Amino acid sequence: PKNLTNHSGNGIVVGGVDRCLIEYCEAANNGWDMPRKGNGPVGIWAWNASRVTIQRCISHENRSPGDDGGGFDFDGGVTDSVLQYNLSFGNAGTGYLLCQYGGGGRWKNNVVRHNISYEDGLRSFGSGIALYIPKGMDNMSDALIEHNTIVSSRYAVSTVGDLPGMIYRNNAFLSGGETLNLAWGEGGFKNSTFGKNLAWSATRPNPVLLGVSPFSSIEAWEETGGLSSDPSLLLPTSIADLPTDPRSLAKMGFFRPLEGSPCLVGRSQLLGARL
Repeated sequence: PKNLTNHSGNGIVVGGVDRCLIEYCEAANNGWDMPRKGNGPVGIWAWNASRVTIQRCISHENRSPGDDGGGFDFDGGVTDSVLQYNLSFGNAGTGYLLCQYGGGGRWKNNVVRHNISYEDGLRSFGSGIALYIPKGMDNMSDALIEHNTIVSSRYAVSTVGDLPGMIYRNNAFLSGGETLNLAWGEGGFKNSTFGKNLAWSATRPNPVLLGVSPFSSIEAWEETGGLSSDPSLLLPTSIADLPTDPRSLAKMGFFRPLEGSPCLVGRSQLLGARL
């Protein structure tokens, strides 16, 4: 708490490594007492690292006086790394941040799959997934974002910057507002590729409608194989219902598709996260 020159209070952070595994860890309530009014901290994250795998972890209710306080993060200089089978909920920042910082090394070839975000982005980004690159930088590209389940009162995915090589497929996006959001009015999704994703909002007839995105109509969304229908998932009533022990993730009943869900084909789940 006495560090006034950089962020402090992270749960787990690794940097300057090649090959690292973080699994079955919980990060909770970090960052609430950081005195510095700036970026950071985050529950579990990596920077300047290669071949990092973060899996089967839970990061929840983390805080920040600034723009972070999220669940998980692949930050500047991360390459060839994987975020998978994680649960993030109730964080001030976004659930899963893909981020570059000024002066950071090349960010490329990362995977975000089979993760769940529930009511993240309470203060920053307003979404379960967020992407960020500073203006004038062009060394962040290429991520596969697939089979994730995002449940948010505001947005599913936010971006600052229009990052090339971002592939979204087989995700289930449930949001109170638009599915896709331009954080701080900057960036876009024109350089991204969208496959078969589901977008649903109980309050909006067209959840992906956003004039500066590639999707000006629900028909444009459907042309990519996208769906816009109720996913029929078993949802918690609040974050208090969710587990905090990572070893109980595989047995968690929430976020599974109910019978008749469009996420299912027969008994196989094709859309959203499978923990």
